[in-house]
Amino acid sequence: MSLIAFAAILGLETPDTRTGEKGNVTGTMFRHANFGGGKCCGCLYGITLGNQAAIVCNECEAVIRTVPAADLQQVLTEMERAVPMRSRAAGKI
Repeated sequence: MSLIAFAAILGLETPDTRTGEKGNVTGTMFRHANFGGGKCCGCLYGITLGNQAAIVCNECEAVIRTVPAADLQQVLTEMERAVPMRSRAAGKI
């Protein structure tokens, strides 16, 4: 998902017109299927733009959750802990 599309979802102006801010992407190995994504084969990642962040699927571009940017890492850690240990051991986070 582009930062422009993400900005639109959050109701923000595009990065170019706001502050020239480029945003940050935090990759994960979390499978969308483990977080309500059915049979989606994508992985989740966090996009931060200004003081907002979203957890998004890299395959279907579904927005799983929006959070304050300051809380993104904590939310990702909580999501990791929510995955059963057997899935982690099998590399199926």
